[in-house]
Amino acid sequence: MAIVFRNMAVVYTSLGQPQKALAQYQKANRISQEINNRSLQARILSDIALVYYNLKDYDRAIENSQLSLKAQNAQVPDKQTIAFIHGVLGDAYLGKVKSSPAHKKLLDSAIFNLHRAITLHKQLNSSRDLAYDFSSLTEVYKLSGDYKSTLSAYETAMVYEDSVYNFDNKETIKNLEDKRAIERRDREIKINKLKLEARERQKWFLVLGLGLLGVIGVLLFYQSSNRRKLNNKLSALNESLAKTNIELDQANKIKARFFSILNHDLRSPVYNLIHFLHLKKESPELHDDQTKAAIETKTMVSAENLLVSMEDLLLWSKSQMENFSPQPETIEIAQIFNDTQKHFESEERVAIAFENPEQIQLYTDENYLKTIIRNLTGNAIKALEQTNEPAIVWRAWRESQQIFLEITDNGPGGDDEQFKALYDDREVVGIGTGLGLHLIRDLSKAIDCEIKVHSVLGSGTTFVLAFANSK
Repeated sequence: MAIVFRNMAVVYTSLGQPQKALAQYQKANRISQEINNRSLQARILSDIALVYYNLKDYDRAIENSQLSLKAQNAQVPDKQTIAFIHGVLGDAYLGKVKSSPAHKKLLDSAIFNLHRAITLHKQLNSSRDLAYDFSSLTEVYKLSGDYKSTLSAYETAMVYEDSVYNFDNKETIKNLEDKRAIERRDREIKINKLKLEARERQKWFLVLGLGLLGVIGVLLFYQSSNRRKLNNKLSALNESLAKTNIELDQANKIKARFFSILNHDLRSPVYNLIHFLHLKKESPELHDDQTKAAIETKTMVSAENLLVSMEDLLLWSKSQMENFSPQPETIEIAQIFNDTQKHFESEERVAIAFENPEQIQLYTDENYLKTIIRNLTGNAIKALEQTNEPAIVWRAWRESQQIFLEITDNGPGGDDEQFKALYDDREVVGIGTGLGLHLIRDLSKAIDCEIKVHSVLGSGTTFVLAFANSK
């Protein structure tokens, strides 16, 4: 939001509406203070200083420039912004002196800040900014009566301005050369096209002449036969090309699906691991030895779970190098539940229970099922972020010739539109924060699993996986 307000301020400045620009900058500044983003705050304050300078309110320009310098992050200083601020300070002091000779003593401050800006801009190798700095310095020395330094600053400014001018002209010449090369290529393409069209017309004229003569019917029959064979070969080639395109499209979809799975299955353990490491690094004084030991244990467990997940996914990816198809086998639901419990072991806020009293076995692809269960669990955990006493229950049971797996949460629930991707092949849900429902749908369909959802607003959500062909 702070960046949006800052961008709006830039637009108002371009439209010549400085007061509206200042209002947007102030909004952005307040947000940057609330989120304690010192680097962003420093840039916004420097923008405000420039607006006041353009309004010739030099005192406020100086005030905001100094606030910007104070807001700089001491550990990671933004040299570009600092150099810009010193340039504005130098110009503001110069403006005050030009507006009133009584402020002539401020010329020293202008010289100091402009030299500081020049030093930083030399480090940043910014010729354009150096040209501006030396031009301002020329005016300062002229007002102070130091004409020798005035001449030196002016000559240096001209050197940098020539450098910028030469660079811009060089870019312009290069663009013209590129444009000329493109035009030459287009002309060659047009000429070749005309040649091809001429050859095509010539061929048909020849065929027409042979047909009118009517004296070489046998040759025409032979030619027709050859044309038919060529058409058949071309059709075969077209079919082969279409098949190749389909395979390439399928490969791209497989790649997108697999990386989506990697993104989702690795995000949660990596996030937990980073969280524990940040907690240990940034607030070591808040924990006693027992708490530190517990955090280290959790970190180790989270890292081990991450390693196991990575090994599972890498082994799966190796088995799917040629194609992305299920490889069913008899698996223990208890083992799948146990792996899922380990994967989410670091989720202390959410209570996850697994019920499998019949110790059910299931004939399906283990990796497909494990991925579906992990991602339904991860989505449920995300849905429970604002829920008091959050809980998730996985249950497995057998009924007639079917085996059912069910996940239930006590979250906020949702409406049918949110789960439309489970039933509509044309509906696509993004994967910015996890595995999309359309991918869960595709994985379930691949292992002959029917997935249904029942959700009540304010009461929670239940997903049921039904397996018909179980052994």
